[in-house]
Amino acid sequence: MRRTAIVYDPFNLRHTLEGHPENFRRLKGTVELLEDDGILERLISVASTPASLDAMYCAHTHSYLERLEIITGRGGPSRRRYLRQ
Repeated sequence: MRRTAIVYDPFNLRHTLEGHPENFRRLKGTVELLEDDGILERLISVASTPASLDAMYCAHTHSYLERLEIITGRGGPSRRRYLRQ
């Protein structure tokens, strides 16, 4: 029997950029809906882990990740928190 897994970490609720697919309101609403419908308890919970750069290149452009590197270099959010090489 196949089962469905969910990767969720409350840390992702820190995504506050409006319009971003991982916006905290969307994530919170999705988890609440899964809980309310009794689906969440049937899912396999998979721990969230930092992504490698190769994995991030599957979802983001090189220029986006370069901009992120520049932002974190200027005192933005800690690079180690978001990127694992």
